[in-house]
Amino acid sequence: MQQILDPGHRLEMGRAGQKHAIFDAESLLLDPTRGVKHSLRCALYDVGHKLPDDAFRHWSLRTPLRDAFSILLRSQDQLCIAEACARYFHHYDETGRYLCTLRPGSLQLLFKLAAEWRVELHYLTHIGADAASRLLDVYGLQHFPRSIITPEQQCAPGIRLPLMEHVIENSGEPPSSWLLLSDHPCELLAARRLHLRAIALGYGRAPLPTLCELRPSAIAASVADVAVCLGGFLREPLSEGQRVH
Repeated sequence: MQQILDPGHRLEMGRAGQKHAIFDAESLLLDPTRGVKHSLRCALYDVGHKLPDDAFRHWSLRTPLRDAFSILLRSQDQLCIAEACARYFHHYDETGRYLCTLRPGSLQLLFKLAAEWRVELHYLTHIGADAASRLLDVYGLQHFPRSIITPEQQCAPGIRLPLMEHVIENSGEPPSSWLLLSDHPCELLAARRLHLRAIALGYGRAPLPTLCELRPSAIAASVADVAVCLGGFLREPLSEGQRVH
């Protein structure tokens, strides 16, 4: 049963001794290339430009958006770049987010987590309840998470960190029962402070040197690598003692 969680609510956990994984479906499971291209194309059209056929030859999806538009617009005009960025986010939120593709091995990983390792999945996002539910439905993922941890309405991405901390600190579960799967540096840094295991997603948006500096438990180069990294963690017995209050 999915629960939509606001910052002031408590998440009802499953049975004692269960292990829990916090993840963002977009970071862990989805290849955003199609959605990004669509949103870039629409944003450029809105400001009177076209997406070049060789747009991805000179920069990658990890390029900061403002830098990307500076390249695509061949301009340093900050007002024009800001307008293009705003148009991009509008198109991505409305359409691009739902035009992505599942990364190879995504469904296999989820079935393994649910069946073999019996991990409760908690989908953490800032995009709001309706968008989060729609995303799960579009990609056929709606039956996997036990909960959707998100504000009712879309907020800035920074809301993710206090939401994550609230869930863990109020769960009554030991840190050893939690695992974070993320490419967000602030979340990975918080995992260290909260004494959680964390697998950094090296195929996400964050640069690899940044992930290395954060010293996560492991860095996965693909969804298949995530499964390998998870194996050791999930087969370890839960340590007794400290609980998070």
